[in-house]
Amino acid sequence: AGAPRPVIASRANHAMTRLLDSFRRTALGRLFGLPVAALPVDLFRALVGALSLCYFGALWRESADISAPDGLIDHALVQELFWFTRLGLFQPGIGAGAINALYLAACVGSLALLLGWRPKLAAGFLFVVAVSAFRWNFLVAYVEDAIVDLMLFWMLLLPIGRTLTVTDLGGGPRQAWRRWLAVRVPGTCVGFLILNIALIYAVAGAWKWTSPM
Repeated sequence: AGAPRPVIASRANHAMTRLLDSFRRTALGRLFGLPVAALPVDLFRALVGALSLCYFGALWRESADISAPDGLIDHALVQELFWFTRLGLFQPGIGAGAINALYLAACVGSLALLLGWRPKLAAGFLFVVAVSAFRWNFLVAYVEDAIVDLMLFWMLLLPIGRTLTVTDLGGGPRQAWRRWLAVRVPGTCVGFLILNIALIYAVAGAWKWTSPM
């Protein structure tokens, strides 16, 4: 009445092993478990730092209209309607000065991330401020706000800060560049980042596929 359970399990394991081996032979599959060059990872870190600087600078510039307590949004009402928006640094009663101070501190943190000075600590602070701003300004938050949050979250996971740091330039840029070219980091998290980006485009493509435009 069919193959015994151990035989079925063995065939399933064999099929899974073959599938994983086939995946590891692809360009993306080779990232998982293999080291990759650290320089492109930190170049991505620097770009995220530059993007973050522009983002928080824009939030600071628009603070009087959007984030300030007397701006266009009733933040207390938003937090009453959407419970998850209460989970953040910004709470009813916070002043415009404190909000602007947080945005300016995030600009400084973005520079630290860009220059590679304490990048993990800077990324953690920036992620908390970015998520708090997203929830505080939830009614006008859009795709770019979510993308900034996502990229800062990946800064916490990726092996960043091994190259392209200002502290490494003390011995001269040429010596630092030669050392940076030789640095390798684990590639597993890089592979998952690529999968995450692919998922974003796949979802966006599937969504637009049903659009009349």
